Amino acid sequence: GPLVNGRVPITLVLSNIGGNAPAFDIVITDVLDGAIWELASIAADSIPSGFLFNEIAGGGNTTVEISSDPAGSSPDNSIEPGEQITFVFSAVLRTDITLPNPVLNTATVTEINSLPGVDGNERDYSDLTDNASLGFSELDSTKADALLVDNNGNGQANPGDTIRYTIEVDNNGTTDANGVLFTDTPDSNTTLIVGSVTTSQGTVLIGNTAGDVTVSV
Repeated sequence: GPLVNGRVPITLVLSNIGGNAPAFDIVITDVLDGAIWELASIAADSIPSGFLFNEIAGGGNTTVEISSDPAGSSPDNSIEPGEQITFVFSAVLRTDITLPNPVLNTATVTEINSLPGVDGNERDYSDLTDNASLGFSELDSTKADALLVDNNGNGQANPGDTIRYTIEVDNNGTTDANGVLFTDTPDSNTTLIVGSVTTSQGTVLIGNTAGDVTVSV
């Protein structure tokens, strides 16, 4: 999900919608790569009663394991017919490296049975795997100038001439960039022409009022 106070919430939803019997002894795993995540930052945010949250470190990774509490009982530590259970934990992405874009995450239900505990009559269902990705916007801008009005026709910018600046902002990332604010300060030897600042997207906040010395979009 989107960042919350600098943390990435990871939400796992397990559903028994359409089922006609409970599922027991549930184990869900999610491996976080230490090359991407600050492993010490992993924390449980919302784990329903009847389930346990554990972290298993090894090989430069941490496996988050969410499992039915063996000390509990159904329906708290099972998933009943028509029920949907949501688990949330979070972690912080590393800031000292260039992250892949997007960051991929895989959760796997590695254990889920038809009967509680050890029972020779139970069915051990197949593993269930689901993937999600977290993309980032990657903004870049270019600025070009052109002589729009050349009063003496010499092809050079002289006092009294008009220079047009064109700025292009590109998003080379994998997700939308929201709340973008672009600012620019033209050369102090120039004067902004009132009404000349336009944009193909967003709103001109500063730049079209007499006396403005900066542009903000």
